[in-house]
Amino acid sequence: MLALDEPAAFERLMDVIFEADLGRVELAASTPGVDMVCERGWYSATDFWSPQLFDRLVFPSVCRLSAVAHRHGKKYAYVLTTGLKQIGPRLADAGVDLLYFVDPIQDRLSLEDARDLLARRVTVVGGTNAVSLASGDPPRIRAEVRRALDVLGPTQRFILHPVDAIFPDTPEDAVMTMIEAWQQYR
Repeated sequence: MLALDEPAAFERLMDVIFEADLGRVELAASTPGVDMVCERGWYSATDFWSPQLFDRLVFPSVCRLSAVAHRHGKKYAYVLTTGLKQIGPRLADAGVDLLYFVDPIQDRLSLEDARDLLARRVTVVGGTNAVSLASGDPPRIRAEVRRALDVLGPTQRFILHPVDAIFPDTPEDAVMTMIEAWQQYR
């Protein structure tokens, strides 16, 4: 709301956040042994931003941050779980190399749409959901893994990962089912 009610104040706030992010990315990207810098853009989604505000206030910063990582020969990753249809292509335009998380459940974006929209431009991470793992239902888990591998695997730009994490209460058997399914279908 601040972006709409007090745009000048909000832009000043965004400048402060960007300067902090810039320093963090510069430090991380210039550190030996670091291969990738990841921006946690949880709140960059269309749940919080219109695509127009994203383009005006976030996109230029992501472009500059990815350029810093690339200048140091590092990959630049971004976390976003919803709004990929609208914002995902813009992140690719900004130089994002790897996009966490493609989630067909949370984002209601089909894996085919995610593949067609993103996988030629960025490496996508996800394809299965932590809720599926929490269910402990082996047929559901196997089916989700197989589908993700069938649809996104051929792009050669896909990392299978439950969105958004394996939680402490995730059944160990479910994690093993996911791994075994990956081994079987890859």
